[in-house]
Amino acid sequence: MKITDLSHTIHTNMPVYPGTEEPVVEYPFQIDVCGYNESRLSMVSHTGTHTDAPAHMLPNGITLDRMHPDRFFGKGKLLDVRREKMIGADFIRGAVKDFSGVDFLLLYTGWSDLWGKPDYFERYPVLSLEAAEFISSFPLKGIGIDAISFDREGSTEFSVHKILLGKGILLIENLTNLEQIGAQEFWLICAPLKFENSDGAPTRVISIEGYEPQNSEVK
Repeated sequence: MKITDLSHTIHTNMPVYPGTEEPVVEYPFQIDVCGYNESRLSMVSHTGTHTDAPAHMLPNGITLDRMHPDRFFGKGKLLDVRREKMIGADFIRGAVKDFSGVDFLLLYTGWSDLWGKPDYFERYPVLSLEAAEFISSFPLKGIGIDAISFDREGSTEFSVHKILLGKGILLIENLTNLEQIGAQEFWLICAPLKFENSDGAPTRVISIEGYEPQNSEVK
């Protein structure tokens, strides 16, 4: 069994979406002063590796804290799209013959190699509108990418977000370590921080390869 952490570590001065406040991690209580360690974090809801809920873009969209936990666990499928700058519907159709049994689709662009560099926020790979429409026709729980966004740089319409979120598909952005996944199919845990009215949340994302539950149905 192989377990891989697909999440970036949150820290002060980490990369954030342009125009967004950087997180602040402070250590006001320390063992050598008061006998224990306790940290203080201040950050926006879409910091680091994070999950977008429908409420992020849609009026009256559901928030993460109102979702049943089974929305955050399931079978994942990895799709290598490193040669694609615009990930189109024809490419997806040709690469994924069958979505049956797939809960989460992860797009491996290789863009996380630029994490921490200015180029990470420029000319990154995105989904075409047609690809988003095609993917949204399947009952996926979520789709993830190792880039800053599913929409093009400078977008103000966020059309890809709205297409996918409109079908209740969670969006997981800023993934990392996708190259460490050795199997095309695996189990995925997508565990967003639970807080009230969460339009999105920092998320620990973990892949599990080589494990099958004793029962065919996971409850």
